[in-house]
This record gives sequence, structure tokens and C-alpha cells, in this order.
Amino acid sequence: MALTLVSLTLEHLLASSRDPVTFCGSSVAEGALPPDFIINEAVSALERGDPQLWCSPFAFLDTDLHEVVGSGGFRGVPKAGRVEIGYGVAEKYRGQGYASAAARSLVALALAEPTVLEVYAETSVTNPASRRAVEKAGFIHAGQRQTTSDGLVDQWIATS
Repeated sequence: MALTLVSLTLEHLLASSRDPVTFCGSSVAEGALPPDFIINEAVSALERGDPQLWCSPFAFLDTDLHEVVGSGGFRGVPKAGRVEIGYGVAEKYRGQGYASAAARSLVALALAEPTVLEVYAETSVTNPASRRAVEKAGFIHAGQRQTTSDGLVDQWIATS
């Protein structure tokens, strides 16, 4: 596996809904691109002038396969030294290490920024695969909380 994170520009985001079959000359696995609500939020943020690093998702490109296998990114700008990540992998590529590799890459990107002291993630308690992904990426379990959308979630922290 040779995973590369490709930052989705405004042009990519606007084109993704029109041509989800290819991306930068690579094929796109079904379900690999972010859902429409994330694309719409990113477009709005970029049009406002928010920093691309924190507001626009990344495509997870396997350069050996020449295929986008998933996507993810940061959930807004860092606050009080913390930034949250989110990610998803196309169903046909789950269980192959892509999520943990992407999470490690996102943590490295975030912690390279001087304003970021820790990276935060949440996983549903009913999703053991996502739990394994963050554990493999070096996150430490920090507790649980109840959410209205996902029910009970585990909270995770990664630091340098």
C-alpha cells in the first residue's frame, strides 16, 4: 500500500459531484469520496476564505492501485490547540489498513502545525473497525460521551 493524501481544492470539490468515476487520472472506488454534506460545507468554507488545510477534505489515493480508496480530513480549524479528524474508506477497501494509515497521516499533518498540540477523534462504540484504526494510528482512549447523532462514542487523543 502506498497511500497519499491529496488535498481537495475548490475545483476538485465542485467537479466531484459531476465526475466521481475519475480523480486526477485515478479511478475512484464507490463510496470513497466524502458525502455531499461535507463537500457542501467545504465549498462554503473555502469560498469564505477559510484555510484549505483545515476546511477541505483529502482524497486517500493508493498510488500503487491508482485508485482513491477513501477520504477524510479535519473538522474545522484548531481550537485551544486541538483539532478533530474524520475519515472514511470505501467498503471494498475496509480492513486493509487504509483508515489507520490515513489517520496517521492526518495526525502528522496536524502536529506539524505549531498551533496544534493534540488531535482528537471519535468512534462509535458499535464500530470496532474504526476503534482499531485509531488505536493503530497511535491514539489513546480518553473516555466516552453520548451524542444525539451517533449515540455513545469513544473519544481518542493523539499527541506528538
